[in-house]
Amino acid sequence: MPDYLQENHFLKTFMGEYKFNLSKYEIEFIQNLSPDLMQVYDYAPTPVQFSIGERVRYWGKHLPRNLGAMLYWLNIQSQKRPAIPAAPKMSNQNKLHHQQTHQNEPLGEVKYE
Repeated sequence: MPDYLQENHFLKTFMGEYKFNLSKYEIEFIQNLSPDLMQVYDYAPTPVQFSIGERVRYWGKHLPRNLGAMLYWLNIQSQKRPAIPAAPKMSNQNKLHHQQTHQNEPLGEVKYE
């Protein structure tokens, strides 16, 4: 676990609490979606056993619902990011100066010495 997380007493107290608050369908979804991230935070995968009916229910109901919720959340988060500011527009006077300054330069010629 990264050092800055080891120093967090609150986080250490609740490591693994997710197992008691999530259904086995949700635990399976998280473990399948982000096993590398779980290793970073020292979460060991929890073996989840499904009957055939539960496996069908997971693939047919819970997985699509959780993927949809995740994509919705990612979309909302992407909209919250600040927009990249547009480049400032040149005034007409600057455009004219730019055109006059560079009008006699040949295009596409680069000379290396």
